Order: sequence, then C-alpha cells, then structure tokens
Amino acid sequence: MASTDLRDTLSKLCIEFRDEARVNCNKEWEIKSIVGFCHDSGEQKYRIAWQDSVLSKTDLMCSLVNYKWPLYRFARQITPAGSGSQLRVAWKETWEPANAIFAAAELTHEYWLGVYQSRKPLSGQLVHRHWLTLH
Repeated sequence: MASTDLRDTLSKLCIEFRDEARVNCNKEWEIKSIVGFCHDSGEQKYRIAWQDSVLSKTDLMCSLVNYKWPLYRFARQITPAGSGSQLRVAWKETWEPANAIFAAAELTHEYWLGVYQSRKPLSGQLVHRHWLTLH
C-alpha cells in the first residue's frame, strides 16, 4: 500500500469514526524480533520489528489518538482483516530505548551489550555513535 493509500485510509477512518468517543490508551504491540542495537550519546537503544496487529474498532480508535503509537506515523501498511470492522496493520521498525522494552520482551541485555562491545572501534578512536545491525 502506497503512502497516499495509507493517508486516504486513515482519513476515511477518521471521518467514519468522527462521532466516536476519543480515548487515549497505552496498548503495547508484540515484538517480532530485535534487528539492531545502538549506543547513542550514552543511551542504549534497540531496533525493533513489530508483529502485525489486527485491530478492532475500539483498538483502532485508541490507536488513532495514541500519543506513542499513532497509526499514521508508525503504520507501514493497513489492509482489511476478518470482519469489516477489523484492519491488519503492518508496523514500521522503530528504535526504542533499552529501558522501555525490558518489560515487553525477555532480553538478555548483557548479551547484546557484549555483541556491541566486541564490534566497537579500537580504544583511542573518538566515536560518538555506535550502530549494530543484525542480519
């Protein structure tokens, strides 16, 4: 689905649900895999691939106004799923602070830190940002 299709889909949904009560939520998406690690200015982050979500009308309205996971910013593709009131959302990969995802996934942080440190430049080199992408 092209980005214009995504915009059109979301615009139609906003019109369809314009009279629905708007509520914010803290819905958490399931982590599919960890695809990268970075150490940026003292903060450790993971690049996360998210599981696709099938959203009901309630979850959909929640997601449209959610400050952390707004659909337009993080959706890669939206397609019909199941009944007419559900949509499948494919999410973009995102960088998340390590401390924000510990509760959502079982991670062995020391392992990832060890992988990262084994790929760091030799001491004496000035490096402000380190990235590790896993394939």
